[in-house]
Amino acid sequence: MAGVSIGTSTVKLRLSTAENGSYGITVRSIRSYDGSMRVVLGKIDESSPCFSSGLLEGDEFLSVAGMSVEGDYNETMKMLGQNKGTEGGVEVEVKRQTSQPVPASPAAPPRPQSPGSSFKQ
Repeated sequence: MAGVSIGTSTVKLRLSTAENGSYGITVRSIRSYDGSMRVVLGKIDESSPCFSSGLLEGDEFLSVAGMSVEGDYNETMKMLGQNKGTEGGVEVEVKRQTSQPVPASPAAPPRPQSPGSSFKQ
């Protein structure tokens, strides 16, 4: 049976602002099934430097400029704001959902029939 294996990976990126000083992203805080808070990228303007950096919708912010912001929306926004316009951009670390196809299992070979076990209707 074919399927998909889902996991996570951690990615470090450098985010820059556009000429208007905006990152071109929407950040939101969500509660996970286990009750913990996650700060994730909601939307991203495809014309923004952040899109070009490889940031993807659903990425979870772990750190900004080397400071842990995991699960803290206010700290994430504060650190992004403090680092707007930083030459060379600000380094962020995000956790990203990954998926990989799982190959189908080979079909089971037909079972040999024993002599005299045929069934007729």
